[in-house]
This record gives sequence, C-alpha cells and structure tokens, in this order.
Amino acid sequence: MRREPDVRSGDLRARILSALVLAPLVLGAVWAGEPWFEMMVGLTTALAGWEWCRMSRLTAFLPMTLVVLAGPVAVTGAFIIGPSVGLVAATAMALLALLASLAGGARAWGGVGGVYLAVPAVTAVWLREDVLSGHLLVLWLFGVVWATDIAAYATGRSFGGPRLAPRLSPSKTWSGLTGGVVVAGFIGYGLGFALGVASPVILGMLGALTGAVSQAGDIAESVVKRRVGVKDSGFLIPGHGGVLDRIDGLLAAIVFVGGVIWLSGGMLPGWR
Repeated sequence: MRREPDVRSGDLRARILSALVLAPLVLGAVWAGEPWFEMMVGLTTALAGWEWCRMSRLTAFLPMTLVVLAGPVAVTGAFIIGPSVGLVAATAMALLALLASLAGGARAWGGVGGVYLAVPAVTAVWLREDVLSGHLLVLWLFGVVWATDIAAYATGRSFGGPRLAPRLSPSKTWSGLTGGVVVAGFIGYGLGFALGVASPVILGMLGALTGAVSQAGDIAESVVKRRVGVKDSGFLIPGHGGVLDRIDGLLAAIVFVGGVIWLSGGMLPGWR
C-alpha cells in the first residue's frame, strides 16, 4: 500500500533548512552593525513592501507602489542621518498614508503597508545604534521572537486543542500561544543571564510579554491575508512563504520593545 507523503514533515524540514541559511546572515549583520545592519533592514523592508503591494493588488498603481517600497527605506535612511531629518521623513510618510487611506480601496491598504513597515524599520535601526550594547539588545530581541515562533509551532502541532482566533487565524491554537510565551520567558531570562544584565528575571518577564506581542503580530498579518484572500504573502522563503510571513511577529515585537525602552527613559528595564 502506497503511503501518502507527510506534508507536515516536509514543511518542517523546509523551515529548518531556511533557518540554517538565513539565521547566520541575520546574526552576522546584527553583530557587524553599520552599514550591514541598515542594509539588511532596507533590503528586508523593500522585499516585504513588494509582497504587501502584491497582496493588496497594488502593483497597478505605480506611484503608491513606489511609496510602499521606497518610503520605509527612505525613512530609515533619514533617521540614520539625524533624528530631525527622520522626523520630517516620517511625517511625510504618514501624510502619504493618510492620502492613500482617503482614496480607499487598494490604495488604502498600500498606505497602511508603508507605515506598517516603516515604524519597525526605524525602530530596529534606533535599537541597534547604541555602540556599547545595541547589538546585544537586538540579538536578545531576535532570540526571544525566534524562540516564540519555534515553540508556538512545535507545541501547536504537537498538542493542538482549541483554536485561539478561528475567524482571524485558523491555524493558531491556545496551546501554541502558551508554549510560545512560556519558552519566550525562559529564553529572555537565559539570554539576559548569559549577557550579564542587571536583572535576568525582569528580562524573562519582558521576554514573555514580547513573545505574546509577537504572536499578536502574527495574527494581525493573518487578518490582512484573509482580507485580501491569500494564504502566504509570498514564496521567497521555503517553509515560511514570504518575507512578511517570516517577520510579521518580529515587526510587532520590535515596536513593543522600542516603546518600552522609550517609556523607560532610553534603557530596557533590567538591562543595566
């Protein structure tokens, strides 16, 4: 009797191989800093912007497509030059998004996509610019988000159970969310301890919160995909789909951690 191929096993293998290829490149760029990290952020943002345009069926509207593709990269570059220049660029980006939303239809989704990508891109560059510990902070953040994704995927597939938000993201389960958040907490603590921060316990709690926010970001992108009627944002990363599918949770987590640092006066609680 012929056995049917294990689709889930093949999907997991593709995910692992993709991670083995991409993770060293990402970690190397984070460690190296300027200009490699900024180049990575710019390239990732541009690819994600292109996927957003395709999902939103926006490619026929060339001006708005250029805004979504070039806008976040330009805003990020402006913040590298200086905060005042970056603020002007960010304001211009927001105004373009407002005009797009007033136009309605696909143009509205295009405008939202520009801001959706620009804010995390700028925040990531801001987090990394600290010469002494910016690279360690970003590595901690990436480690927590990646651990969340892996744990949520593994526990959700292993235990199943009630759906987290069946109308928004049918594949998400409460077991996956719980596993992801718990592991994120342990990884946040473990990395904090390894890095010698002032309070690894606080880093562990922040890790769990960051993991929860990351999962919320994943669901938010699922809502958009269901709204536009696509399963994956693209096809560039085997086992994951598109670039947006891979970074959706990271986008939300970057903004969350950046917000916490900003509200705390420029330093992550428990870091020093």
